[in-house]
Amino acid sequence: MKSKQTFFNYNNYENQNRAEYIVNTKGLFLLFFFLCFIYVMNMAMPLIVDDYFVSHVYSYEDIYTILKNYYLTWGGRIPGSAPVIFFLWKGKEYFNFVNAFMFTFLVAEIYWISNKGIISFAFEPSFIIGIFFSLWAFNACFIDTCLWLSGSGNYLWMMVIILGFLLPYVRNLYDRNFLQVEKIWVTAGMFFWGVLAGCSHESTICWLILCLAYWLYFCNKNCNLKGWQISGFLGICLGYGLLVFAPGNFARIASQSDMNSVVITSQISQSFLTLGKILYYKLIEIGIILYFHMFLWYVIISYLLQSRKIVFNQDFKSCYCIVKACVLIAVGSALILFFIPTAGLRPSFLSLVFLTIAVASLFRVQKDSSQSVISDKALKVAKRAGCCYLVVTMILSLWCNCLNIKQWNEVLRVVRLEHNQLINNVLEVEPYFTDRNNSFWLVGTGFHLIDMPITEDVSHFHNKLVAKFYGIKGIRKK
Repeated sequence: MKSKQTFFNYNNYENQNRAEYIVNTKGLFLLFFFLCFIYVMNMAMPLIVDDYFVSHVYSYEDIYTILKNYYLTWGGRIPGSAPVIFFLWKGKEYFNFVNAFMFTFLVAEIYWISNKGIISFAFEPSFIIGIFFSLWAFNACFIDTCLWLSGSGNYLWMMVIILGFLLPYVRNLYDRNFLQVEKIWVTAGMFFWGVLAGCSHESTICWLILCLAYWLYFCNKNCNLKGWQISGFLGICLGYGLLVFAPGNFARIASQSDMNSVVITSQISQSFLTLGKILYYKLIEIGIILYFHMFLWYVIISYLLQSRKIVFNQDFKSCYCIVKACVLIAVGSALILFFIPTAGLRPSFLSLVFLTIAVASLFRVQKDSSQSVISDKALKVAKRAGCCYLVVTMILSLWCNCLNIKQWNEVLRVVRLEHNQLINNVLEVEPYFTDRNNSFWLVGTGFHLIDMPITEDVSHFHNKLVAKFYGIKGIRKK
């Protein structure tokens, strides 16, 4: 079996660690191109819904007060909420660039994890395109999780923190001598980073803790357990505890229980009907998620079915551990979301990231050896179809959303100029041109079409938020 051919084809260097000092200019250019693209898409995204709730921030004391009230009355996702409030205070124009950088950095992190945890700038273009394609095409809620200000802070940004925390563990999985020399700043840094990572997502971190616990047990069994591994594990456990046992979680559950008890005592039959509707929508939700993740599951299942025929070397064994952990986290997170009464399309982004890591790792191992998981012919067909899809949807998304945000900015200009008259009058807004044939543009953009932040109903919750924020009587779409 060929084992000396490196994954990135670095002129067949015998020592793979030298790849850390190689720079691939084409790969860096692609990352910069995607950064610019996401930056423009962020510029085309207006403030919506939750953004208006915390937009009245004038000092750091206000940020502290909002976060404290959030932790005590609603939930424990403080690390994801803090940057959201900060950028709503400083201005969305600053957020646009930082968010584009975070998305690009997430692509790089997935690449590094699939590269045995080695952090380098030798980005191979085909893998950068593949990772971006997965996050772009297979995300059921791309706008909500990667563009929306409130959503990006809680999903995109926290995934960047989680994967950054996992990188040393992945590197250690492939190289048992990594960080062999204990350093206090590394041990302390892993602890605090673990706290941030743990205080992110209720449905995902519990499974990640389980995977890390198994790995630490294995390391201890082989007398290879290090202090930074333990401190990182303790940190993520503490962070998850702060998240799950936040007073706001219990306050929210109590308020929801009070509402449910009223429904049950007054209309028992209606509550069963509601339960049936929830189950119906949950099944539809799972179907939508499976549709978007279908190709990734095809690759992973094909690999697992052929695993008995593969001759395993150390890299294959390590990759196999990564794949199993990613599958456990993705499936486990989906199961938790299925059994709780909350929307699961946005959290499916978390599963998507781990499935993307699994598939990228599989392709790395396939390219590193002579053993194929997916045939070359099937890969060529998939690459050509994927490139066509990527080009068409990216161009249409940029064109449609830039025209739409231009129209919305004109609406805001009218609000500012005619503010005195609008205090007593409802402003009627022309719909976006994409609204005339919404389904066509929605499919053409690959479901990356940004809607107007208001509806036709002047009394709608969204309309009231916008009207109150700009100090006018009301606003609605014609």
